[in-house]
Amino acid sequence: MVNPADEFALHPIYLTFRNRKREREYRAFTDQRHRYFYMMGLVLSVMGWLSLMRNVHSSAPARFTEVVIVVGLGLMPLFFFIIAITALDRWRRLFHPLVALANLLAGFVFLYVCHSVMQSMAFLLSQIISVAFFAYFLLRIRFPTAVGITFAYLTGAGLLTWDMSYATAEEIVWMREGIYLLLAVCMAGGYVLERSTRQLFAQEMIIARQQKELEVEHARSEGLLLNILPAEIATRLKAGEATIADSVPGVSVVFSDIVGFTSMSSKLTAEEVVSFLNELFLMFDDLAETHGLEKIKTIGDAYMAVAGVPSPLEDHADRAARMGLGMIDALAEYNVRTGTDIQVRIGIHSGHVVAGVIGKNKFMYDLWGDTVNTASRMESNGVPGAIQISEQTRALLSDGNGDGDGYGFTDRGLIDVKGKGKLQAYLLTE
Repeated sequence: MVNPADEFALHPIYLTFRNRKREREYRAFTDQRHRYFYMMGLVLSVMGWLSLMRNVHSSAPARFTEVVIVVGLGLMPLFFFIIAITALDRWRRLFHPLVALANLLAGFVFLYVCHSVMQSMAFLLSQIISVAFFAYFLLRIRFPTAVGITFAYLTGAGLLTWDMSYATAEEIVWMREGIYLLLAVCMAGGYVLERSTRQLFAQEMIIARQQKELEVEHARSEGLLLNILPAEIATRLKAGEATIADSVPGVSVVFSDIVGFTSMSSKLTAEEVVSFLNELFLMFDDLAETHGLEKIKTIGDAYMAVAGVPSPLEDHADRAARMGLGMIDALAEYNVRTGTDIQVRIGIHSGHVVAGVIGKNKFMYDLWGDTVNTASRMESNGVPGAIQISEQTRALLSDGNGDGDGYGFTDRGLIDVKGKGKLQAYLLTE
């Protein structure tokens, strides 16, 4: 990563960025931002120019009137042309050079008019002040260009002082010193202004970059958080809720387990085991998202999901059933595609659970309660390649979702469940 101090280093004299890319960006930045300064300055220049031509025309000797009008009106099209292109982005790069050219030409015309026509030292000095002010502060011409214009003015004013028959020697010395002092002040002020503008640009660039990096990191952390927690739970945690524990009266829990995975994994490399489980669980994740279930966790080759948390769902049993049937179909397609014969046992039970977030460093969203245990037992006591559901889930699918329309049930009778005794179970089919 480039050090900002090196990336935005300035030449101490020319005040240009040593990094050429940053210099190009800065020029585009200032041409856009200062365009309105330029336009306002040029509009004021035109107004001042017209006022000067009017004053000169009324007070100048007759022999100079025609010259003044021709020279004065000759520069007007340039001013109007520069003002007109301020609205055109395609010519924006030419705007600064044209503004500098207009300032330079106007300055020399001012010198000529004040010296040859008006023959007034006070008028001459006032016009130089106006031109310098416009160059350095209002038009915001870049410092190297403004310095060049400054020396051009100094040269022009110096040449004029050789032929000032209307002024005494003391007045000429006074004017020279005044001009030098004025331009020195303008150069110093322009230097400080240009440096400050460039430093501000560098700070804005660095801040914008940091802001973008923060946004990327924020989006990344948000994505990681949503991979761990449901969106609703993540929002509650970020809102400052310290303990999240919800009692949910109606959910359907889905458990699945790969038949014979232990013996199968012993014949595979570590990479093959992880690749197989990843591909299989990604299919299950897609199904969970499609049917609106929340994936809770995977333990080894077991996959657990639930319908009805964190947001309650009236059709949670139907969603869980559709999820289970989709898992059977997805695995069948996988076997055809890979030439394998992988089977899973799936168990579903419906009832009340407690849902919440536990842990501090590696926190997780989990479920607790008898419903979870029973769903796990439905799976572990199930039939390979089939979905075993409890009496409670069967009742919800029959009575709560169109009298079981679209489902088939095979009565398995009472099965012996560890820790639960005898429970009624059914195999679910389409």
